[in-house]
Amino acid sequence: MKFSLIAMLGAVTAEQVAVIHDITFNKTGLDNAVKFAGVAGKVLAKQNQENAVKNKEALVDAYSTYVVEEHVGASKNFTPLAKFHVEMADAITPHGKCNQQKATECVNTW
Repeated sequence: MKFSLIAMLGAVTAEQVAVIHDITFNKTGLDNAVKFAGVAGKVLAKQNQENAVKNKEALVDAYSTYVVEEHVGASKNFTPLAKFHVEMADAITPHGKCNQQKATECVNTW
């Protein structure tokens, strides 16, 4: 099978392959394409620089938002706990209504 396929391909002769003899180039078109590519390259380079600046600004903004949200979340979660500790400390603090000397003796002997 492979041999027959190779034999069929070999049956095509050079005279049967079409060759184009009258190739011409549009010099003006090629020159315009080169000029366009040069201008487009400069525009793309400028846009790339602008996008790099915008990406940096977006990264800073995103990170800042993350940090703020992290602190807000911690505040919401730990403020009640801190308030509880403050209230607990206030509840067991004598507020100057007791004899501090006796309280000190009590703590030292305890």
